[in-house]
Amino acid sequence: FEEAYLEQVAPFGVKNVQPPDVTSGDEAILQRGLKQMVQDKAIVDLSERTLQVYVSFLGFYLEVASKVGLSKQQVVELANHFIMWLFSCKEPPAIMRSTQVRLDLVAVPGITVVDKKPAA
Repeated sequence: FEEAYLEQVAPFGVKNVQPPDVTSGDEAILQRGLKQMVQDKAIVDLSERTLQVYVSFLGFYLEVASKVGLSKQQVVELANHFIMWLFSCKEPPAIMRSTQVRLDLVAVPGITVVDKKPAA
């Protein structure tokens, strides 16, 4: 979905290549690493990190959505898929209503909203 960027950087020799397939062994290594980080307290609060990554992904891709040919709905779908894969969660994290408004996602389905931040 970022092929529009490839056209802009083509004069520099950048090419589109297919990534290698992720094997079950690769996924196992990633999961072990994530568990180790949690055990080592490298990630103090995984839910907070998940939310930070999710909102950052949304913010970046909403900013460049028109350049890469995505609608807001498509950005939300990509963000949801990405965050559930990356953090092995069953659903994307809920965002604050103020964040939803700031990102202009009020009428976009797929976003779970809370009125205030849950107590830590």
